[in-house]
Amino acid sequence: SLGSGLLVLFLVIRQAPVRAENVVMSGFAVSALLLALVAWSLSGDSLYLVGQGVRVEATVVNAAGSPLVEYVAANGRTYHRQSHVSDSESTLAPGDKLPLLYDPAHPGKSRIDSFDDLWFPTALTGGFALMCLVISLGLLVLKLRKRSLQRQGLSRKRRGFRGFDRRG
Repeated sequence: SLGSGLLVLFLVIRQAPVRAENVVMSGFAVSALLLALVAWSLSGDSLYLVGQGVRVEATVVNAAGSPLVEYVAANGRTYHRQSHVSDSESTLAPGDKLPLLYDPAHPGKSRIDSFDDLWFPTALTGGFALMCLVISLGLLVLKLRKRSLQRQGLSRKRRGFRGFDRRG
């Protein structure tokens, strides 16, 4: 990812050895950041439609896979919207009605008024961001713990610590 590339470039400029653990850790950290930004953007769109959107009834045109619906906006034009979510066991049939929210300033920008269409992409992307963050932090903790143990080992050797004698 971009973060991994920047870290490698930084280490090359510093002429420091490139360690795989640093590249992996920074890759997960940058991925977490990018996914969090995408989730934030998706949630902003959904929040705007919930707060400012116009609610209309849309008609299912095609129910196979992810439903395709059509709706008529306040300007009298007909628009189409494909759902974000595909459901192989959908109970929808052509002609069914679904609630839909559209942006009054841009009537072509819309979402079906359901958790799946409004919030599932945000939850999924945010979940992946959280997973990447936890992995990145876990790798950081392991790295710091390893460094701490190595320093403790070096300081014990300097003091002459040889471990416990099992003989007695």
